[in-house]
Amino acid sequence: MQTDVKATWCAAGATIAYADRTRIKSLTISYKASVTGAYTTVKVYDTKNYNGGDLSPYPLMFLFEAPLVDGSIHIIIPGEGILVKDGLGIECTSGTSASVFYG
Repeated sequence: MQTDVKATWCAAGATIAYADRTRIKSLTISYKASVTGAYTTVKVYDTKNYNGGDLSPYPLMFLFEAPLVDGSIHIIIPGEGILVKDGLGIECTSGTSASVFYG
């Protein structure tokens, strides 16, 4: 299945959303444990009618917990990607940012 691939960026400590059905193709994640002194995470949710605020009530589709070091990683989702039926919500904790490729 061929689709146009789009990208969005989630800054450290931020939450972003895309309100439509899509597939997550890959993620590039940067993490800095030296900033927080703790584990940092990127969480991807399937959101429906998201109006801001907490994403935790929505279904969690993907979780990345970074090791206690500074670094980056590129994750390619196999096959056609992870389907989010109602919308894409991304949450980056402090010390972590992510580029998410979807389509």
